[in-house]
Amino acid sequence: MPFLTGKPLSEMIHTSHPLSPREAAVIVRKLALALAEAHRHGVIHRDLKRANVMVCEGRDLVIMDFGLARREQTAAESRLTNTGAVLGTPSYHGS
Repeated sequence: MPFLTGKPLSEMIHTSHPLSPREAAVIVRKLALALAEAHRHGVIHRDLKRANVMVCEGRDLVIMDFGLARREQTAAESRLTNTGAVLGTPSYHGS
């Protein structure tokens, strides 16, 4: 894994200084494209939040922490998460 210089998206987003609609749209688009690429390769992140997105030089975004990610499986390999199982960050409330 490369060393990244930047800061988490969670440090860029503050209620006292919100992003402009254009800045927010650019970020959402970049994240959607990155997740679409992961999904094309059968990878599901399962813990996406602001703290797991690094904003690097040039406003490049890097999705981090694939610790709970899993690969999509065929019907023959089907493995479902148990109903009621807690994954990700249970105490996360959008902060």
